Amino acid sequence: MRRQENFLGFGFCFLVFLVIFLLSIFLGVYGFFKTDLVLVFLLVLASFVGFWEILTFGMLAVFLMNWQPWVSLEMIMLLILPLGVNLGHRFLPGRPLLQSFFINFLGVMIFYAVLDAPRMLNNLGLFLSFIFADIIFGGAIFLVFSNYSRQNQ
Repeated sequence: MRRQENFLGFGFCFLVFLVIFLLSIFLGVYGFFKTDLVLVFLLVLASFVGFWEILTFGMLAVFLMNWQPWVSLEMIMLLILPLGVNLGHRFLPGRPLLQSFFINFLGVMIFYAVLDAPRMLNNLGLFLSFIFADIIFGGAIFLVFSNYSRQNQ
């Protein structure tokens, strides 16, 4: 997808970001990983907007999710992975929705492999169920962004 084909307004992206951020806090209370939804949002958003927009939303996510004065490895990965997707998604073959599924799967796998691979391998069934949920959630976000960008071209 080229950026000219998909236009998302900053206000719309910000509104979706706030909804997803609040949803991640709500689900985090019930034991889900709170970074998953925000990471998937950023990975999908990286296919629709430019470098500066994804950097802005990535920095906003890091600021809102990390109140400590230092930045953890988790927050660095939350920022780096979407920037990598933004730079490399144009080189992936196939349909955009399938690309989104692949990007979400690979992004979440890399995220947890770097952060805590032994824990991921010890709880493989639970981890795979979270990945499945992340892929479905990412597909839903992709469809929302895709429909919005088609309407506002």
